[in-house]
Amino acid sequence: MENNNSNEKSQAFKRTLVRSFAILIMAVIIIFGCLAIVRIVPIVFNSISGASTSLSSFFGSKEKITLSVEPNQIKSGEVFSLSFTHSNKNKDGDYYLSYGCKNGVRLENPSLSKNALFCNTPIKLGNLISNKISLKGFSVKENSEIPLTLSFIPQGENKTSVSKDISITILKGNGVNVSSKQNTSTTAHNSGPANLSVRILNTGVIDQYTNQFVARSFNNTDKAAIQFIVENSGGEPTGIWSFKATLPSNIGQTYESPTEPSLAPGDGIRFTLGFNGIVDQNPAVVTITINSDNAGANKTATAVLIRNSSNNTVITNNYYSDLSIRILDTGTINRYTEQYTSNSYITSSDKAAVRFEVSNLGGQNTGTWKFNANIPTSNNQTYSSSYQNSMAPGEKRTVIFGFDNLIKGSSNIYINLNPDNTVNETNRSNNSAQTTLFVY
Repeated sequence: MENNNSNEKSQAFKRTLVRSFAILIMAVIIIFGCLAIVRIVPIVFNSISGASTSLSSFFGSKEKITLSVEPNQIKSGEVFSLSFTHSNKNKDGDYYLSYGCKNGVRLENPSLSKNALFCNTPIKLGNLISNKISLKGFSVKENSEIPLTLSFIPQGENKTSVSKDISITILKGNGVNVSSKQNTSTTAHNSGPANLSVRILNTGVIDQYTNQFVARSFNNTDKAAIQFIVENSGGEPTGIWSFKATLPSNIGQTYESPTEPSLAPGDGIRFTLGFNGIVDQNPAVVTITINSDNAGANKTATAVLIRNSSNNTVITNNYYSDLSIRILDTGTINRYTEQYTSNSYITSSDKAAVRFEVSNLGGQNTGTWKFNANIPTSNNQTYSSSYQNSMAPGEKRTVIFGFDNLIKGSSNIYINLNPDNTVNETNRSNNSAQTTLFVY
């Protein structure tokens, strides 16, 4: 009996020992398994992350331009900022800005030497360092919403990789503004108290394309202008001052200048004041008056603007012809209907065209005449027109000139009237013009 009990106890002990050993082995396996999982999980996640990165790299992140304007509504003549962000840009390149044409509206870039920007014409801004562009808007019509487009062309490529549209609202202005102001200095001044005076220098118009003053008679549709100078001919500083302009305008009859800085003895400021809406009356008189306690006997000056009286074309010289060119716009010609369409989106497969106006500003018939054009085609050709019919004094004529085999990108087009000098004219400065053609 005792032996049997001993054997049973021995067997039970062995079974317990085996179970304990098995449990220990399982515990070890579980521990090592957990450690292995801990080691593997980061590798798995890293692999997933790497795969995600590879997929992202394969498909690429979409290039994008985001635009904003501040403020989004301005008064005519005010400055606004066009800001942008360019995400996922692959390489450097050039930015181009364009805006849609609307009658009586224009934009200027104050940072450019020729600050007037032509509508429906991409303007090359280059590889911008700053992501903000300052622009000035003008409108003499009803309140206008102007579409703006910023495009980007990478280096070494000839097509836009990304572009974005936005709009700015320009509220109708009174059409009166000082288009230029230049400090002057003279040595001729007297001793004694300050003595402010004003004198008229010239009358003319503000060119709607260049925004520059042109001394000539005006038409009803022109922006008339007057140039005058305010000087201190005394021996002491003037202190602050201002001036008032009484204008023959149905938009703004009176212009009050902001406060101007004090002028030292012998110093002066030359102003160019432009205004729209000139009234249909003769004479059209402008009066400038200085507002200052230091204004002398010559504190008021008056000028009479000269109206053009025939064919709405200004005659500059009664004894000679005077051919003048003005580029109106660019576009395309339908190959089947031969119809011209003003268009800023021109592709390399299109037949491009330039529409320009030729005027005879002289007092004599021109006789037959021709023009040359340097055009941006694949063979960089110079086109020479056939002889055109004679133009009478004051006559205007619109010419549409088309061409094929376009080069992608931005190119200049130069047009020159009377290249062989067969027309008897003394003024050749207005015989040529250029514009930029952008081909996608």
